[in-house]
Formats: sequence, C-alpha cells, structure tokens
Amino acid sequence: RNPQTGRQIKIKGRNVVKFKAGKTLQSKI
Repeated sequence: RNPQTGRQIKIKGRNVVKFKAGKTLQSKI
C-alpha cells in the first residue's frame, strides 16, 4: 500500500474526468 501511488491515481482520475468534460464542450462548439 503506497499512499503516494494512491494519491497519483486519484489526481489522474480527476484529470481524466476534467479532460473528458472539456472534450465534450469542445465538440459542442
């Protein structure tokens, strides 16, 4: 169990969600 790895995965997941939302916004314009 590595807290650092868990933290990185959490941040990565957040970025993916943000990126996905941004992609949908771009395709709408």
